[in-house]
Amino acid sequence: MNSPTISADANNIDPAVAVNKKTCGIIAAIMQKAWANPAAAEDNSGEVVVEFVKNWLSLQIKLGASVESAGKLSITCEKLKLIKPNLRGKNKMKLILIFFTLVVVTCAYTYATDIAFYVGAPNVDGWYTAAEVLKNVDTIKNATKGMFQNVSEFGDDKLDDFAKWAEARTKDGKFDIIWLNGCVPSSLYPFPNLKPDGSVIENWLDGGNMVINVGDWFGYVSYEGGGRKAENGPSGAANILNLSSGIIYSADNTKMTTTDVGKKYLPSIGGSCISYRPIALAQVVNPWEVAAVFASLTGDEKATGADPVVIHNTKTGAYVAFINQAAGSGPPGWLDDRGKTCGELITKWVAEVVGLKPVEPAGKLPGTWGKIKAY
Repeated sequence: MNSPTISADANNIDPAVAVNKKTCGIIAAIMQKAWANPAAAEDNSGEVVVEFVKNWLSLQIKLGASVESAGKLSITCEKLKLIKPNLRGKNKMKLILIFFTLVVVTCAYTYATDIAFYVGAPNVDGWYTAAEVLKNVDTIKNATKGMFQNVSEFGDDKLDDFAKWAEARTKDGKFDIIWLNGCVPSSLYPFPNLKPDGSVIENWLDGGNMVINVGDWFGYVSYEGGGRKAENGPSGAANILNLSSGIIYSADNTKMTTTDVGKKYLPSIGGSCISYRPIALAQVVNPWEVAAVFASLTGDEKATGADPVVIHNTKTGAYVAFINQAAGSGPPGWLDDRGKTCGELITKWVAEVVGLKPVEPAGKLPGTWGKIKAY
């Protein structure tokens, strides 16, 4: 069970609100101590619940907001008669007005973020296999179920559609994600470096979105259609990121020690992992910054090379995650489960640090309320 967050002083929790940070479920305990003070348990108890919904709950989840895609919300208000003392006359009638009002709010949000997976041909020369790509994508989709408004997959027969999908979301004011299998298809970046400026993927990052690259050297070469194409080489990543061509370097079978950040957010990588194409941290320069180092040569953020690692553009808001840029045709070169690690990246790090914003419920929301009445 996920531990809730209590928004009240630990020594004085009435009224109190518990919020499950993962499921968005909310429990509010209101007037639990009314039985100890019959005079306080007057008819205003119902007003307290109404004030809670109107003044606190409505601000937290924006009840009644009008948006394109609505989530689902249900509200249940029940009264629990915890104690029934032997009182006489009017006090007896008023005491059991409300001993304990429990408001339970269950939210099923639709998130504003979209994600697209490139499932075309990867670099099969030890960096990935088509079957492993599909397996990993399924793992990520299962791990992030409910976190994305739109989830799309694009193979090599849908590259134009892939570009259109990206272009439609590049500057829509939302934070969206493209997941790559180590290859950047020509519809996003024409090879060999035919559009060093203004490519679809460069514009995507300029629009404040995210790329997650797994497997081969980001932007180096495409295998679309099933064969190695003309290489972009190191200039591919350099042009897309507007950084030095030394941002990624060759270092076959290099051990990366997991950092404290990696242990917290990507536990599936264990104590160490392998990289063949690490990120040169000294080459991450303004407006880019290192956002998170999950494993590095020295097990900390001061290392010269790192993988997995995330960089952030402080000007555009873009993020690029480099996850296990490694060959070896399987573990230990590959992570044991690249899909699981990417799922952790999104559900643990991106959700917490970057922040995935839900679409608030719209219109008139369904609500089931227990009757609040005097006895």
